[in-house]
Formats: sequence, C-alpha cells, structure tokens
Amino acid sequence: MKNFIDKATKAFRVASCVIFAFIIIVTMVNIIGRTLFNAPISGAVEIIEYGFMLAIAVVMARTGFENKHVSVDLVTMNLGPKGKKAFYIFGSLCGVIAFGIIAYLCLTDAITYTTGTSRLTETLHLPYSVLYFIIFAGFALGTLVFLFQLIEAIKDLVTDNCGPDLRKLSEEEKAKRIAELAEQGDLDI
Repeated sequence: MKNFIDKATKAFRVASCVIFAFIIIVTMVNIIGRTLFNAPISGAVEIIEYGFMLAIAVVMARTGFENKHVSVDLVTMNLGPKGKKAFYIFGSLCGVIAFGIIAYLCLTDAITYTTGTSRLTETLHLPYSVLYFIIFAGFALGTLVFLFQLIEAIKDLVTDNCGPDLRKLSEEEKAKRIAELAEQGDLDI
C-alpha cells in the first residue's frame, strides 16, 4: 500500500508541477501579449484560476505523504511520545474525514455534471465535470494518505513504538538527541 501511495503521489506531484509551469507560461505570454501587442490571451484568467485549483488539489496528497504540512507544536511540545502520537492520530482522523467529505462532494458533482446538466466554464467552455473528477482524484488520494498514516500511527501507539521521550533527558542529552534526529531528517518535537 505504501509503495502505491508513494508512486501515485509522486505522479500527482509531477502533474502539479506541469500545471504550475503552464500557468507561468500563460501568465508571461498574456502579459507580453497585452503589453506589447495589445492582444491578451482569451481565457487567461480562467486558465490561471482553474490551474491553481487543480495543481493544489493534486499536490496536497504528496505533501501529506511526506509529512510536510504546516504544523505548530504549541499543543504537542509538552506532551510525551504517546501524547504526540495520540494527537497525530487525531489529526490523521480529521484529515481522513475532511478529505473524504471533499472527495465525495467532488465525485457527486462530477457525476451530476456528466450525467445531468452539463455546466461549462465561462470563457473557455471547459466542462466542470472534468475539473471535478481531477479534484476528486487528488482528494481521494489524500484520503488514502491520511488513512494510511492513521493506521500506521495506531499500530505505533499499540506497539509502544512512539519514539523517545525527550522530556526525561538532561539538557545535554536532549541537545545531542535532537542533533541526531535532525541529521536523520526525523525531527518531530
């Protein structure tokens, strides 16, 4: 399961990079065309708006997989390893619920726009169903990432594999352990 999620999120990261590159090119060409030739790109704003939305939707799963989401340790800094793991489980559960709901809503909208009333974007007349299916894929993969992390965290908590309790170390030992964790890229305090 971990290999599948790793490969899928890497592919989505590449897709996001391609979308961002396309957005940059469209923006540059639009500015040059508008400024020098008085000929802006028709639909440039729409391309940029939907492009950002799609790029972010498909890259969030990779961010979660790498544990690179923004976090503030104000709540967890005084907790021991089990407390931190419990808090991590709570965060993963919230991620599963939130991403799952968004994925479900995007899927139902995509199906509605595919089978029922077809809505198109204002300028370029792109079908909303395609946009919603792409966003659904990103959030569905994000749900899988959070679910995988939730299961792994519960296993760690049950097997008492929560890491060292840095609160019990002397200041010198704590500094040494923090340096070791930083070298390994596994610093989570």
